[in-house]
Amino acid sequence: MEIELLPFTKSKDMEKGTWSFIYPYNLRTVRDTFLYCAQKQKILEDDLYEDMKQNKIPPPKNKWINPNTDDETRLRLEYIHSTIYLGLIVKKQQFLVPDFSNLEKEKRIVIQEGQKRTFDSSKKSPSLSKAEKDLLIKTIFNYERARDFLRWFLDFEKSPNNKSFDENSFKKFAEPILLKGEKGKRGFELLKRKIDGKVYRIPNEKPHDYTRSAQLFPKWFKELEILDEVIVFPRFSKDKMLWHMYYPLKMSGKAFFKLDLFSIIKSLTSELSLKRIWIPKLLYLLASKYNCPIKAIKIGIENVCNQHIGQYYLERVPIHLVKRKYVDSYMEVDGFLRSYLKISES
Repeated sequence: MEIELLPFTKSKDMEKGTWSFIYPYNLRTVRDTFLYCAQKQKILEDDLYEDMKQNKIPPPKNKWINPNTDDETRLRLEYIHSTIYLGLIVKKQQFLVPDFSNLEKEKRIVIQEGQKRTFDSSKKSPSLSKAEKDLLIKTIFNYERARDFLRWFLDFEKSPNNKSFDENSFKKFAEPILLKGEKGKRGFELLKRKIDGKVYRIPNEKPHDYTRSAQLFPKWFKELEILDEVIVFPRFSKDKMLWHMYYPLKMSGKAFFKLDLFSIIKSLTSELSLKRIWIPKLLYLLASKYNCPIKAIKIGIENVCNQHIGQYYLERVPIHLVKRKYVDSYMEVDGFLRSYLKISES
């Protein structure tokens, strides 16, 4: 039986081979490129490229170029063109300048906020501020490819196209999606939707190949605190396969901390008849039920253990038993990874 293809928007831009697919994995570098151009007021594209080459704009992952690649220009140009394509900067005559054709108020707030920012090779890229997140969320919600991805979280009948929802309706009605298998250069190929229980194929034929985008957009929306991620391991997955579950954040960390997590975990483990529960499974169950940040869930579990010493205990896990890419699926307490939450009857 052929697996149904996920809906997406066909764009004439893609047929022309333009930059309609963009891959700036680090949104902070997009923000930095925008702020750098704003500080300069106007700058030639070649000069901007040369300044990037000198690390005046902090490179993603501490370096601009993968030493194993032969293309020394691609990544820097990718970030320049991505910042242009997202409508943060624009080319006027020979110069790149801030683009105030839309979201002018939000952009000027971000520029004002970052006017004292120093750009040089010794400075790291800071985390996104609230104003920067607000601007990037509004900016990305105008990006057609990202809206296609967000639509995959929604009821297709109630959201018949990628313009039929906004940020508020997305947060209200979105349900988790699960992406199949390991992350890699090829990207994910299968997607399961909680909203209808169906498995779909991610578009992967050029020029409409969304497989890399299915890795890119979750990273963006995690940093913007729209989504979070939890791994569904084969040992507790219903189909015994590995999935990456991305879910919309509907509860804040502050709201989660107000819950009686001691009673919640006690009830959960009693229902499962468990005296100890694997941390990745506990994180998955709590994230699925409360749709709150994984970071908050981990803090909440640690707080419960500290408040109920002797009843709840976090067991250590030998580091060699954990694949590095799955470290975030465990908890780190006092410098040690913790694999199980043990429940005592005393």
